[in-house]
Amino acid sequence: MTDPAGASATGASAATINVQPPSVDLTGAFAKTPRTAKTSGKLPVTIAVSNAGNSPAAGTLAIHLTAAPSDSPGAEPVDLGTYTARLSTAPGKKSLVRLTATLPAGLSGSLVLAAELNSDHAIDEVNVDNNVFASSAVQIG
Repeated sequence: MTDPAGASATGASAATINVQPPSVDLTGAFAKTPRTAKTSGKLPVTIAVSNAGNSPAAGTLAIHLTAAPSDSPGAEPVDLGTYTARLSTAPGKKSLVRLTATLPAGLSGSLVLAAELNSDHAIDEVNVDNNVFASSAVQIG
């Protein structure tokens, strides 16, 4: 290291310094969902996106939504579409993303929403296995 006078200086730390490569690790949860919604209506949801990495997560975040009957585990989910939002989340912090899905005609009953963050993998992250999460039941009808 060179000090302001131009002289070289060296030093040592008594503690171990761990240096890690920059990383982003997104996880999510439904922060707000309505308890009810109308068939063929709008479904506003708020998603909390957390960055467990050590670098800022920034860019366009794709979020893929599906809905499946809450009383029929393993039933084929209904695709509600992929939505995008601008994301800028510091390491160890979370951001709220608000989006509104349009429910298809004929969809009714008690449904569980599922979301996949970064579904297009546009944001480079170290663990994509923790990007899928589900809501509590929403009554559609």
